Amino acid sequence: MKKVFIIIISVFVLSSFSGCALNKVEKEENILAGKTLNFSGKDLNGNKITKDLFKGYNLIMINKWGTFCNPCVQEMPDIQKIQDEFKNKKVKVIGVISIDKEKIDEKSLINDAKKIISIKKINYLNILPDKKLNEQLNKFDFVPVTLFIKPNGEVLETYITGATKFDYFKKIINSALKDELK
Repeated sequence: MKKVFIIIISVFVLSSFSGCALNKVEKEENILAGKTLNFSGKDLNGNKITKDLFKGYNLIMINKWGTFCNPCVQEMPDIQKIQDEFKNKKVKVIGVISIDKEKIDEKSLINDAKKIISIKKINYLNILPDKKLNEQLNKFDFVPVTLFIKPNGEVLETYITGATKFDYFKKIINSALKDELK
């Protein structure tokens, strides 16, 4: 009986990490679809970032990730490849660091993020969201999650949960650039 209890508890604990899984385009409704992100925050050097950054791009890919999430970190090189391959097609990649709590040690979070970014040799923009953007993105209570945004800030319906590989990102982005995604 004790073994059965331990197995049940183990399955429950493991299932609580559902955001750290293989990629899939969600068939469930994207709760932010059709809405405009309150896109504002600061980069890891403290510079203010707004949705003015979207101007001149055809598509913006936002990847919400956590410094505590190994699958998030493991997919970063594939996201970097997307940034490199699609920059001439005016696709902007932005990492948004997950902030779960109201009270965080921001300095420590920034230091952790900078270390990860350096180790993974990432040069796409990563930001800390302001309170409004954080509230919007925390409607997805898992990481990683990738959203696709129109230049006006409107969130497309298609989104990806879990860690994703380059070819899968590429397929989704090519569809978005052809206006095949909602």
